[in-house]
Amino acid sequence: MSLTKGQKLGRMAKMYINTGTDEAEVLLEVDMIDDVEVSLEKATNEIDIRASGNTKTTVGNRKISLSTKYYELAGYTDAVKPELMASWNDDSPINMVVLNQDVSVVGAEGFRGPFVVTNFGKTENVNEQQTRTLELAEAIAFDDDGNLVDVVPYVVEAP
Repeated sequence: MSLTKGQKLGRMAKMYINTGTDEAEVLLEVDMIDDVEVSLEKATNEIDIRASGNTKTTVGNRKISLSTKYYELAGYTDAVKPELMASWNDDSPINMVVLNQDVSVVGAEGFRGPFVVTNFGKTENVNEQQTRTLELAEAIAFDDDGNLVDVVPYVVEAP
């Protein structure tokens, strides 16, 4: 199953924060979430030209974003919440891996790269549970050599 535009990956989908490097990954699962939706879009612009009576669309760069619901439960400490809050507060990128299955499944596929939290709003506390809207978008990030890092396709390979 490959990731497609607007696809809800469902309960089998996994979202991880990589606290290591791309070469030596240390993946922390974001497990207090609902279904993950991946939005794959293109930045577009409509133009009207004299050569044609029709409106034309110019296609620009791709836009990748993720959305889900994040749940906070009383008495549960989530190791990834500080990372998410730091991204929201400081606009700092998080190195993330999003897969259509668990990272232990050879052939699981998705994306890897820098994302930033763009929405971490919360609803009223109900039954000691806080529901947040978690939205992330591809972020500007640079590697150690100063090169821009893109979100790239990712497939789990056999060890």
